[in-house]
Amino acid sequence: MLKSLLLMAVLFVAFYYGGALIGGIVALIALIITVYSMLPDIYALIGQRKYVQGNDADGLKWLNRSYNTGRMNTHTAVYYAYILIKNSELDKAQTVTNLMLGRKNIKPDDKTMAKHNLSLIEYRRGNLEDAMEMAQAIFDAGESTLIYGTLGYYKILHGDADAFDFCKKAVEYNDDDNTILDNYLHVLIQKNMFDDAVQYANKLMDKSPKFVEAYYHSAQIYNALGDKKLASDTLDKTEKCVKTFMTTVTDEQIQALRNEINQ
Repeated sequence: MLKSLLLMAVLFVAFYYGGALIGGIVALIALIITVYSMLPDIYALIGQRKYVQGNDADGLKWLNRSYNTGRMNTHTAVYYAYILIKNSELDKAQTVTNLMLGRKNIKPDDKTMAKHNLSLIEYRRGNLEDAMEMAQAIFDAGESTLIYGTLGYYKILHGDADAFDFCKKAVEYNDDDNTILDNYLHVLIQKNMFDDAVQYANKLMDKSPKFVEAYYHSAQIYNALGDKKLASDTLDKTEKCVKTFMTTVTDEQIQALRNEINQ
């Protein structure tokens, strides 16, 4: 706001005392400076939009450009680190995240997200115990939809005795989050509670999620309840999902379920 006011003041003085020519030159210089100062945000906006549209490669390319200016804001950098994790660039993601955590003016929400990124990095490196410890520390500091989803998933992978109760509590906390819903489907399937699970599978499918696991687990439920066509149609939707380094359901698992449905 202050920069804008100063710029307007400079332009006014230039036009008032220097005439149209000098004023025009000053205005052009001011425009160039403004565009230059906004380049990191412009690049990041393009990258985020392309990523949302499913163009991961171009999205990451534009985010790289934003970061390489050396002027990416903290919030965007934390998001950028998450995208790097999804694209298996773990070392770079850790470097970016640690740099952001070192900033004195980092906001609490961005700090939480950055710590969450570090937990994901440890998980993808195969250090589930360390990832869980980090996620638990975030959860103990304050409940949130994000950490309910991540910690719930870790508990499932780790085979924790309280995984079912935790995922149920997560649904009670927020039954509109895709990750939380999918985690709950997972633990319900483990307990063969398909009649209880189907309402959550339907809700998740209505939200058109973009990750493989949602369709895989829902197809398992529909198949167990005898609706072979719905199970097959749901499983087919995994083909439209973009598989990343974070995808946990393998092509072999999908094929095995397809074979089971077709029996």
